[in-house]
Amino acid sequence: EINILLKESISKAWSIKRKMVGVMNEELFEIEEQLIKRNFNIIKLLGAGSGGYFLVSYNSQNQLQRKMDFEKICFQIKKVEIDHVGAVSWSI
Repeated sequence: EINILLKESISKAWSIKRKMVGVMNEELFEIEEQLIKRNFNIIKLLGAGSGGYFLVSYNSQNQLQRKMDFEKICFQIKKVEIDHVGAVSWSI
């Protein structure tokens, strides 16, 4: 399926970029650790200059609970939809 290929390609690119000097900082390592601990799959860091947003996936029945867990420690999780236009995020 194309979504699986896209996710794999982006993940491989992230794996390479993550190892580059200056991409990650202590804060991002901490966020990454918290995401992994809560079973989020990190796909890529979006943005530049040792900051930005993590693009993650999470496929489980307790997705809403995990989102609430993160909001308690001051992280925001936003749903992103990908279509023929590109990545779109909506906040209400």
